[in-house]
Amino acid sequence: LVHALGEVGDVRLDAPCWPSSPRRRHSDDNTLPSLAMPLLTTSTVAEYCQDALKGVDGLPLDLSAPLQVREIAGGNLNYAFCVHEAAQPSRAVFVKQAPEFIKCLGPDFELAAKRIVLESEVMREYQRLAPAHAPRHFLLDEARFVLVLQYLDGYTLLREELLAGKVAT
Repeated sequence: LVHALGEVGDVRLDAPCWPSSPRRRHSDDNTLPSLAMPLLTTSTVAEYCQDALKGVDGLPLDLSAPLQVREIAGGNLNYAFCVHEAAQPSRAVFVKQAPEFIKCLGPDFELAAKRIVLESEVMREYQRLAPAHAPRHFLLDEARFVLVLQYLDGYTLLREELLAGKVAT
């Protein structure tokens, strides 16, 4: 098991990141236990943003405008979306939700969703230390493990650049 030691804010980091065995299926019907929180989808995340971001200052998009959603592929752990104004795609936010499992492996492989709380704390610290070099932090929804940040339009993931051979290691 992987352990991280230390403490950041109210998040304890001395617990295992994943269990020693996958989540057990119900023996009588071979189904997984239900997840504790609903996951956002391309069909639900725009409405979630319109509701959850009401009153948040400095948003780069108008919540009353028609919104569109694009799922951001490539992540292994979390669900990620770009939510933007239909008429002005550059006016957008980045929405990330940590499920209670490893996304690329599925619900059989649990992983604490509270990891998004630690990521939020780190992003806030980056914003404090180097605001010109960190995305703006708009919302942490600890009940649904959702983080909303500034969408960095035009940026490329380092992993993609490395795999394409554009950046040397």
